[in-house]
Amino acid sequence: MRAASDIGAVSYSGDRRYMAGSRGDTLVYVDLVTGQTVDSLPLPGIAATSIQPDTGEIVVLTTASSDGTRTPALSAYGFAGSNLRQRNLFLKIASPETNTLLARDGSVYTADREGRIYVQSPSDYRPAVFSSNILLSIDDIAAGDEIILTNRSSVMSVSSDFLYSTDPEAVPEYVEFEIAENPLGTATGIAPRSSDEFLLYTKGGDYGAYVRFTPSQSLSTGMSTTTSSRYLGLEVSGDRLLTLDMGGEIRTTDIVTGEILFTYTSFGLRTTKFADSDTIIAGSNRSARWNSTLLQLNPNTGETVPIADTNVVTYDLSYDPVTRQLYTMGIEEIQGKLRTVLKAHYGRSFDRSRSLLSVLGEDLDASMVVGKDGTVYTSLGNRGVRSIQWGEALEFEDDGKLRRRLDLNRDWLIALNFDNSLTVWDTVSRKRILDFYVFADLTWAVVTSAGGYYTNSTVTDRILFYRGNDLIERVPDSFQETEPDPPIVDPYFMYGF
Repeated sequence: MRAASDIGAVSYSGDRRYMAGSRGDTLVYVDLVTGQTVDSLPLPGIAATSIQPDTGEIVVLTTASSDGTRTPALSAYGFAGSNLRQRNLFLKIASPETNTLLARDGSVYTADREGRIYVQSPSDYRPAVFSSNILLSIDDIAAGDEIILTNRSSVMSVSSDFLYSTDPEAVPEYVEFEIAENPLGTATGIAPRSSDEFLLYTKGGDYGAYVRFTPSQSLSTGMSTTTSSRYLGLEVSGDRLLTLDMGGEIRTTDIVTGEILFTYTSFGLRTTKFADSDTIIAGSNRSARWNSTLLQLNPNTGETVPIADTNVVTYDLSYDPVTRQLYTMGIEEIQGKLRTVLKAHYGRSFDRSRSLLSVLGEDLDASMVVGKDGTVYTSLGNRGVRSIQWGEALEFEDDGKLRRRLDLNRDWLIALNFDNSLTVWDTVSRKRILDFYVFADLTWAVVTSAGGYYTNSTVTDRILFYRGNDLIERVPDSFQETEPDPPIVDPYFMYGF
């Protein structure tokens, strides 16, 4: 087994003697008795493998790409004598978010990050839905006086006295859930302008547009179409709007007058951020022109200066105006291996940096957010959410979910998960406080870590309650939106959908 210690994406044969997996950009098949590699084939981007127990056929999920985007594909391999050969099987990917697979009884099951499972049998031309997620697909979240959620048809706001509490043991007195029509009608991102005003912007479709949204009035006003390409990101600072679109154009605009203040266009840009009134930072793929993945732009003078950096690509940025530190998330090649690295850049021109957290492989879905006290919260790696301050990384209570987006609301850390649920933690104790679910029919449930729940409708047929390993036939007393009762406090209490 020592010879197989560097193998990832592992799966085992039915008799447990053989193991398939990846060693770098190579598919390997290992005899676990002898520790020898039986055969190998070059295959970049291996994300998962699975061996059919009956036939020994190896099914492989790859997500290889040249530009950092995920392009999943399936392929199958078998043996001709002692040599691996690709099989001529017609296997299709049902979802671009596919991230795992299982080969059983001749069929191939795949699952995506939003909780959908597909199955393709040998006689099928295309995969069929095996089970689907009953939760509403959520595009983005933002926290202010309320928590705002978006999808292509609706903008939803969640308000509660709990959001203003500093006591993680407090029981909410009320939860209100408001729904407004999304005027953009496509995948929608959200950026806060103040605690009660947000900008909704297009993350889907063929153009870049935004509207101003006020949750307290469920009102959206002033749609503006600014580019012919959808946005990769949008940020607001006072009356200035900073956008980056798919065409590689960075633009600042006066929100009040609509005047375009600054533009810059370059190939391979991935993200952008205001650093201060005179500085814009851009993250990109590494280019020969700049020999860096970080650019410092001065919108007043038009000057563009590269920031010294060793990343292959930088795909996320955050800036702390108090410490004047720039935080970056990117991919770096270290000793021939790709690693995802979270760094802090400091100095007058951000010319000095230190690594805060580094994990093996490419984690392009990792998120980060910086608190007002300089604490960095991140989902980087496979160990759940962590906070980093003064060089120390502390783990938050984990429930095994994959995080898509992190945000902060006072003492609460909020995550939008890939299964479209929301998780809330107390940043002081790092304990999980509650989970929030919006169903496809726009009913919802807030389930506390103590086991109680709020709902605007009867969702008891969607929630299974357990005490130990026993399913509880009678639903425990719940507390409703209008007449709250005390929550259930039981160390053996669990719930699930």
